[in-house]
Amino acid sequence: MINEKSLSDLRLEIDRIDDAMHDLLMQRSKIVEQVNVIKGCDNAFTLYPGRETKILRRLVTRHKGKFSKIAIVRIWREIISGMIELQRNMSIAVFMPNPDFDYLELIRNHYGVIAPINILSSANQVIHYIIEKTATIGIMPMPDCQDQDNEPWWFNLMENNSNLPRIVARLPICDSNNNRSLNVMAIGYLFSEPTGYDRSWFAVETTPDISQMMLCSFLLDEGIETTSPIITHRTEKSWKHLIEVVGYVDSKDHRIINLIEHKQSILCIVILGSYSIPFCYKDLNN
Repeated sequence: MINEKSLSDLRLEIDRIDDAMHDLLMQRSKIVEQVNVIKGCDNAFTLYPGRETKILRRLVTRHKGKFSKIAIVRIWREIISGMIELQRNMSIAVFMPNPDFDYLELIRNHYGVIAPINILSSANQVIHYIIEKTATIGIMPMPDCQDQDNEPWWFNLMENNSNLPRIVARLPICDSNNNRSLNVMAIGYLFSEPTGYDRSWFAVETTPDISQMMLCSFLLDEGIETTSPIITHRTEKSWKHLIEVVGYVDSKDHRIINLIEHKQSILCIVILGSYSIPFCYKDLNN
């Protein structure tokens, strides 16, 4: 049985640890301010999701003890978001077409409690907010392969235009219930870099005679592996395909260049962005 003196000593030790943690957090803030000075401030708010992923995966890998890994990720997501606020005020624009799905918990878990959230009525508004720098992050629903009646939001990103935002994250980054039925995509301006845990999205416009199976074959010939069913929207003049692939792919990838140059049926390919694979249930519960 713990006596009053030993309990008091333990509480004092906890207080000392809290103070030390707080001191380190303030020290980290000062270093982030120095980094911001070195990077300089440009007009576009640039995110570094690859760097964030490497931090989180390193911490989860080195973690020991009974303290929850899920809690570690949540704590550091809040720290990272708070540090981003030191560099530039962050705000979030959300397109939430289905009122039955509440994205707000996913957003807060990833981007913290500080950033204001604006719920908008269309995907176009979200993209416009980011371009006009009214918002830093845009939140979009996962594309639905069953919805062929409405123009999908990713159509609005199908230009090789550096002024357009790109996919930067998939939420949630971790799920304590092993249930990823509700997922959303985050878009914004980013410094893109491979992490070793990547998925890339690109849109391919083809002539109407290119089936999904044929397109998969073209990709495999170039060593590009798809991860989920291709989503295709058909019109009389062309078909537009949304594809998720394994690994990090950018517009300079020689495989993409080969596809465009050697396949006349492929009219254009636009890299929509990339994201780091979320932690799986096993990663956080072993």
